[in-house]
Amino acid sequence: MITSTTTANTIRAIEAPPFNDGFLHAYFVFDVGESIDLGELERAGTRYQRAQLKVQGQVSPRYLQFREAPIAANLDEQLVENSSFRTDLKIYPYGTIVVRFTLDLRGGWEECAGKCTQLRRSPNLENRAKSVLDNVIKEISQAINKAYEPLMEDYFVIHMVSQTEVTSSSLLNECRAQLAALIVGETQLLSPLEEQEVLKYSYSYFESDLTVVHWDSCFILDTVAGAQPILDILEFANTQLVELRYYDNWLDREFDKIYKRDINAAGPAWLHGGVSAAKSAEKLRLMLVDLRELSDEANNALKIMGDAFYARLYRGISSRFGLTNWHEQVESKLNSADQIYRYMIDQAHVARSQFFEIIIIALIAIEILLSLIGH
Repeated sequence: MITSTTTANTIRAIEAPPFNDGFLHAYFVFDVGESIDLGELERAGTRYQRAQLKVQGQVSPRYLQFREAPIAANLDEQLVENSSFRTDLKIYPYGTIVVRFTLDLRGGWEECAGKCTQLRRSPNLENRAKSVLDNVIKEISQAINKAYEPLMEDYFVIHMVSQTEVTSSSLLNECRAQLAALIVGETQLLSPLEEQEVLKYSYSYFESDLTVVHWDSCFILDTVAGAQPILDILEFANTQLVELRYYDNWLDREFDKIYKRDINAAGPAWLHGGVSAAKSAEKLRLMLVDLRELSDEANNALKIMGDAFYARLYRGISSRFGLTNWHEQVESKLNSADQIYRYMIDQAHVARSQFFEIIIIALIAIEILLSLIGH
């Protein structure tokens, strides 16, 4: 926990605004399979319910909604680091499961900042999230298509409930040093350059609200209802990130297999090349179809159009997470895989042509030999 000192570079609680009411949300996003049949889970019982995006307690407008809404459930509270966390579960159709722990924050800025930093640095929350995930997977295993070893992303959101004495301007001006340190979980004030970088992606609609997005954490000043769509969009962006990471790793593994196949190939190409190349090409073609289908499903899962505040917020979140770069990297590898597929097809055709040419030459040779024997 942060302690007060007299040094110039230590965060001083007296300079920070009060933190009378707030929450720490710890998200653990797991990619567990190619897809999950949400309809089957709904039919299995009433525990799971659809969780469409909501704005200020109302169903979101058409430009801000899931094409297929995920399903959600409330789980038992978890005791971690002597703190009781409310636990929520959300399951997305493209194979992603989100475990969210929520802790009530009460007290001064210094106390809340210290608690958040302690929990973010502790491995206990992650371990508990993995334990919860194991139980969930056992329960819904029949609905998971092509399950694999889970891939995880974590994300922390510090939500300060709106207060009359706290505004977005006051936080970004008078308290920007404390705010930047809180977001990155540091006990010392950051340098001006790093402080500027941390607060770079800041969004505010009213003077009473503020959202600052960092790559692994976020600060929100808003009402409980006002913060909900922001939390949903942050969660969705993290599911996109973990999906893109999985696609990238998958392509790398497939490329390694292809290169090893070419290196380990033995014997003349006409003897083994046609069948081997054709099988590899067909496998790669199916992989490309599956991967593009899964990628499109994940990327188009949420409709955000127009110049609305949430659309601008989502673009900023995507930029901070580097989703565009991940998309370009995966797309580049998909294009490379497509070129390899075409090369394999050409290789199979060449090998097949060589095989037929050798057969024809052999038949001609046999015919000549039989003719000579006859004479």
